[in-house]
Order: sequence, then structure tokens, then C-alpha cells
Amino acid sequence: MAYYKEHVIIIPALLLVFGTAYALSGWGNKPDIPVSETKQPRTAEVVRETFTDYVPEVPSKPKVHVEIDPDHDQEELDLNDPLASPSFDTMEEGVSIVSYKDQPIPQLFKDLTKKAVEEMAERGYASVEESNVRTISRVLEPRFKHLMLSYDEAANQLVKEPANLEGTPFDDGELLGAHTGGSNHDGKWTDIDRFYKFDDLGVVKLSEVDYITSGGRIQMTEELINEEVHGVPAEYRVNVSNSGAAVSLVSWVTDSKDYTLYVEKNGAKDEGVRQRLLELARSIPAG
Repeated sequence: MAYYKEHVIIIPALLLVFGTAYALSGWGNKPDIPVSETKQPRTAEVVRETFTDYVPEVPSKPKVHVEIDPDHDQEELDLNDPLASPSFDTMEEGVSIVSYKDQPIPQLFKDLTKKAVEEMAERGYASVEESNVRTISRVLEPRFKHLMLSYDEAANQLVKEPANLEGTPFDDGELLGAHTGGSNHDGKWTDIDRFYKFDDLGVVKLSEVDYITSGGRIQMTEELINEEVHGVPAEYRVNVSNSGAAVSLVSWVTDSKDYTLYVEKNGAKDEGVRQRLLELARSIPAG
């Protein structure tokens, strides 16, 4: 799947969050700075990303997530445009599971998703750029320390209350802080990232996305579903850069939230990483 780290683009037809298209295009090479701490307008139409390097790479979470912009008519998808936007009208409401071959994305992104599927099947990880495996350590750099919120501060900025992790294995970790982001509704945000430090895993990021409030629709990539969390399909992925740096993740979607757990470890070399992430994922209350 792919949603966050996200690339949000406002176009006349859609407020689009690139999942498959986002990380495949490499448009996510930015410091992970929470939107709530930037000088961007506090509206529901917030562009969270500035286009940087165009690096066609594998998605960290292949999934198409689209949010409708009700103020504009829908536009048809031009599949001949290598960076065309997914068509909202072709996607089912809520969550659907679709082969990458049938997703409303340009052929460029289908080819790159196919590459990720084949690499995961052959060797247990997919090749990505260095910037796509440093998603946690970048946030913890001293220059971004002032952007980290306490959990209570972040939770108070959300439209909906985040998952309650008290009494779960997350209690074994140290809660370092949180970021908020997503779309803004009357001064409240839809998404939260929490950062925990564990003795065995190091720092783990839990991303929780309230896609319902954002008016989103999500397509999961059928070929990359290889796990389950609380009975719903999930994806376990390992991304490795040329330097050997890696990030492992588990991602799943409920009827109301999109969750992803990230850790900067190579789960292709250590099966214990996969089991530990799944243990944490399955301890999060369903819903």
C-alpha cells in the first residue's frame, strides 16, 4: 500500500494523495516536517509537498488514495500522460483491493509496481532510493527536534481521537513524541505519527490516517497483500537502498483508519522484525 509518507496535490478535479504514484515517482524526498508546524494555510486544501527530484522508484506502500474536491467537476484520466492523476470516479468508496494492472494509474507506475512485486517475491525486499529508507532517522535529527509535539499536544489537534494504545505492547517502548498532518478541518488535523523507542527495534513510527474525515477512497494493491491484521488484509514490505539501509513496514486499512508501522531495519535479513511489527500491529485496537 502507499499513503504516507504522502504526496498531496490539489488539481481541479481532485485533492489527490499519491499512493502507488507518490513513491513510485520519487516525489517524497523531503524532510518529514509536520504540516501543523509550517506556514501553510490552515485549510482542508493543504499542499503538503514541494516537488523535488523526480526519481522513479518503488512505492513504500503501493496504494492509491484519492480525496474528492467537491468544488470542482471530475476530470477524466489521460493514461498517456506518465504523471496523470487517478480518476476518482473509477474507485469504489471506502477500501477496495485491486490488481496494479487494473488500478487507474499510468503505465509508468504499473511497471514500477510490477518491479516491486517481483523483487519482493524473489528476494524479500524492494530496491528504493536512500531517502525512502531514512523516514524515521530524518525526523529525529536535532534540527527538527523543535517540531516534535508531545502526544497530548498532538492528540488535541486531531478531528478524531487516535487509537488508544494503553495496555498494549507499546507500553514497553518510550513514547518520544508525535506529529500531526493530513487535511485540516476547522483547525483540527486528520493524521498523526507517533514515535516509540524499543530496546529491540529501535525507533518505530506508527502512522494513523483518518481517511474518512478527509473524504478519501483507497485502493490496496492485490499482489502485495501478504499478511492480515484483525482479519483485514495487510502488507508487509521491506525496502532497501544501495547503501544497505532499510525500512520494514506493515500497513493495513480499517473502515475508518489507515495504519502503517515503520522501523529502519532489514526484515529480509531478520525474520524477527516481521513478527515483532505484526505483534505491535495486532495489539492496536481494531477500528
